[in-house]
Amino acid sequence: PAFGLWGQVTPFAIRDAEQFRPGPDEILKLGPAYAREYNEVKRVGDALVRGIHPNSERSDIARYWPGGGSNTNLTARTLVTGRNLDRWQHAQLFALMNIAAADGLITTMGAKYHYNFWRPVTAIRWAHDGNPDTVPDFSWRPFLTTPPYPDYPCALPTVVGASIGVLRDYFGTDAIAFDQSFDAPILALPAPLEPLPVKTITRHFDSLSAATHEAIDARVYAGIHFRSGCIAGARSATRVAHFVTAHYLKPVH
Repeated sequence: PAFGLWGQVTPFAIRDAEQFRPGPDEILKLGPAYAREYNEVKRVGDALVRGIHPNSERSDIARYWPGGGSNTNLTARTLVTGRNLDRWQHAQLFALMNIAAADGLITTMGAKYHYNFWRPVTAIRWAHDGNPDTVPDFSWRPFLTTPPYPDYPCALPTVVGASIGVLRDYFGTDAIAFDQSFDAPILALPAPLEPLPVKTITRHFDSLSAATHEAIDARVYAGIHFRSGCIAGARSATRVAHFVTAHYLKPVH
């Protein structure tokens, strides 16, 4: 496991990792809600399914976000262009955004090891989880490699949710459209499929919140997260962002 003690890191702005920790979700009970999300990620996040549809929007979204959309400083640099902000305003915005993202990750990593919920690749290969609506598949593989730490909540939507939350508060609107491109690296797939080549992927977002919503989808399409964990990460990070922008780095008059 990685980042096991990250929830104990001293935050920049929030009190500690528990201040905005998301509560337990229904999926943790392994009941009907869990079965719905289990079967969703099993279907859309399967490496073979995504691999035979390499140019589908779902495959592009899964490949774009780990190194493209997750680079929220690049997103911010795109959005400040042409807004006539001075260097102090740039410094303020980027500092707020990175403080919120860092504290959001402290929150999420603390929550991950508090709930210690399994990832789809473990759950789908498990023989008997006690739910009659989850049929195991011992050969199932996720589209992207699963990171070595628990599922709930999800880190990528945390970083995106925190950063987008600051941007929304700073500019006073969600109605900001933007485009962003990323060169997705080669991606190995299970036999008999060939690796997917490097691909330039461009995504368009009609609003700031649209980017957060797509980050949630991305982890499900990648096969590495249940949806509820992604939603929980984005929501808690948005709360962190609001707290940071409300209490820190105010202009001095």
